[in-house]
Amino acid sequence: MESLAILAASPSKEAVSRFFRQGFMYRTTAVPALAIEETAAILECSTQHAAQAYASAQELIAAVLYTEVAPEEALSLLPESLDPNVSKLIVKTIYKLLPDFRQSAISTQPSLPKLEAVDWQVNIKTGSDKLHSMAVPTVLVNLQVQEEVTSTEQMPGVRDVKFELSKQSLQTLLDGLGKVRKQLDAVAV
Repeated sequence: MESLAILAASPSKEAVSRFFRQGFMYRTTAVPALAIEETAAILECSTQHAAQAYASAQELIAAVLYTEVAPEEALSLLPESLDPNVSKLIVKTIYKLLPDFRQSAISTQPSLPKLEAVDWQVNIKTGSDKLHSMAVPTVLVNLQVQEEVTSTEQMPGVRDVKFELSKQSLQTLLDGLGKVRKQLDAVAV
């Protein structure tokens, strides 16, 4: 993590913040050469030093994000040879960005689809080729579901799932959901 010493040449706190945001953004892939070259130009160092600094930044972010270390412990992860002001700036910047990092890490994890919203509409069928299905109430249900993410590099989209339920089907669904609620209540303390 000695390579983070190049951040002492940073022109502003915003440049340090941008550096750590990019380090986090490219945590699962290689940092693009263009980003490394831009960082090297801003920090007036070689591209090799900038690439090493990104690797160190990613290591530090991972330690803070996934092991939930306190700021004092994060300071101890940095080398003692690093300027104390730079060390404090690094830790302060990471902890300032930490809520965004956590939210991003959670939302980009591969996972099952998640229910976002439910909308329904009661309809009365007034026309049908079968006499027994005339004037029968039904419910049109629209579920907005966050799509399954298959890669940490993509953001989940939302899709609509629409279906129709008869009164009997709705009652069966509600009975089943009631049983699920009872099981969850029994498990939850």
